[in-house]
Amino acid sequence: MLDDLLVVGFDLETQTEVHIGDRPLEQWRALGYGRRETVVCFYCYRGIDTSVGTKVPLLARGRIGGLVRPHFAHPAGTAPPGGHGRETVWHINAKHRLARWAAAQPNVTKVRLEQWTPDRDRRADIHVVLDDGVRLALEAQRELITDERWQARHHDYAAAGVRDVWFIRPDTRTPHVLFAEGIPAWTLYHREDKAEARLGQPHERGTQWWTKDLHLHAPHHPPRAATRSSGNASRSPTSALTPTA
Repeated sequence: MLDDLLVVGFDLETQTEVHIGDRPLEQWRALGYGRRETVVCFYCYRGIDTSVGTKVPLLARGRIGGLVRPHFAHPAGTAPPGGHGRETVWHINAKHRLARWAAAQPNVTKVRLEQWTPDRDRRADIHVVLDDGVRLALEAQRELITDERWQARHHDYAAAGVRDVWFIRPDTRTPHVLFAEGIPAWTLYHREDKAEARLGQPHERGTQWWTKDLHLHAPHHPPRAATRSSGNASRSPTSALTPTA
């Protein structure tokens, strides 16, 4: 699956997580397997699917214009049995992709990964501060979440003055509680560098429909909980991440 390619590694020299897009492929190859070997698998080093501190130097693969986007890979025979879990890889990739996108926006002053709210009730996947002081929590959700868990997180963010924005893994059902609350939900596609927002289909025009919420009688975003989702989705690249609806 192209959404499961490894795009995050760990730099032993700087002790930081790195993204495949941070440097040209040739530079990563010079730091990876068979050469300096200072860029290793983030997941193995953190003890995901293996013991903590495991150092597996990575290969950098891909080429400009190729069918498969640039990514890191384990050398043959060095990956955990069965590889790293799809959901874990998607989640960590998503956090770094969203953080890199947010940091490139002109109205953003600060981007932090895994940042706690001031009262330490919630830890955002990506915490973003805008020029005007508005604070955002970008949440990469890799599995279906219950209404109760989502509402608890959403209300805690609201109490802390943080607006939460949710990005869902492909093939994971979007919780309808988001639509009931009027919260946009995005599906994040790593393979295309795009996010997708579902549009609600127009409601039927009943008696005196014009006296009610007019935007519900056209394709609308976000959908309401009882609204059918349109098969045609609105996608925008992660360089913009704004609805076209």
